[in-house]
Amino acid sequence: MKLKYLTLVATAALFAACDDNEQPGFSDSAAFVAFNSATASVDELDANGNPAQAVSVSVTLASVSGLTTEASIEVVDKNSDESLTAVEGENFEIVGSKTLSFNAENRTASVSVRYIPDGVFTGDLSFKLVLKSDKVGVGHESECLITLSDAEHPLQSILGTYGASADSYFSSRGHFDWNISISKDADDLAKVWIDGLDPYFAANGYLGHIYGTVNDDKTEIAVPVGQSYGYQNTEIVAFSTADPDDANSIELKQGENIIIAIEEGGAKLVVKNAFGIYDDGWWNLMYGDLILTKK
Repeated sequence: MKLKYLTLVATAALFAACDDNEQPGFSDSAAFVAFNSATASVDELDANGNPAQAVSVSVTLASVSGLTTEASIEVVDKNSDESLTAVEGENFEIVGSKTLSFNAENRTASVSVRYIPDGVFTGDLSFKLVLKSDKVGVGHESECLITLSDAEHPLQSILGTYGASADSYFSSRGHFDWNISISKDADDLAKVWIDGLDPYFAANGYLGHIYGTVNDDKTEIAVPVGQSYGYQNTEIVAFSTADPDDANSIELKQGENIIIAIEEGGAKLVVKNAFGIYDDGWWNLMYGDLILTKK
């Protein structure tokens, strides 16, 4: 009986030493600050063409007790790093203090950045915010790259979100009300990127990030067919009916661009071609003359 008792005590001690619920230690000696995101974007103008509001860039203190401490923000711009393109005081300004304070009730603080409108096209500009602190550590996200989004882009009138309402060629797909977004290319001033052109795929989480090229007169966008639509081997294609009296006689139009007409100064777009998503068979088809209205 005594031997059995000693065995139970030893076993209990062993399980206590190997407690799976024991948590690793963490003290405020390891506290640190870090940006919530490594990137941020600041607009020059708002949707109404007025100077945009300043954007807050957040920094969080990781601390057990929420100790009282400070961190500072250093601006790195073109004057200190030739790989960057924005200049503080010329292209942007920091609104308020560059010193951030933290405590148990306020573990997140922010610095505000405002784009200084210039009325000319410069292209998007960039600079960095860098965290500094001699009181606590600095985490992995110690820098935040800020992009200043220029509002004077040559294609600004067609950038943004458009609403569409239409029926699919396939009755089983039914009616769709959806949004299509058009964004600028980072390098090519004549290229735009279109997300959500096909409503069936957009409703299922596949926006089909495809490009189009705007002509010199800014009257149309040519979207090359055959671009990947981001799901298996699907592609964006144009189609026609071989027999106008037979709605099921669908034919691919190989090598033909999908043309999107730009009307009313960009307030209205019209997708002229019938188009669809294809992968050894049709996933969805939309009639031509689809009207997109800018929101």
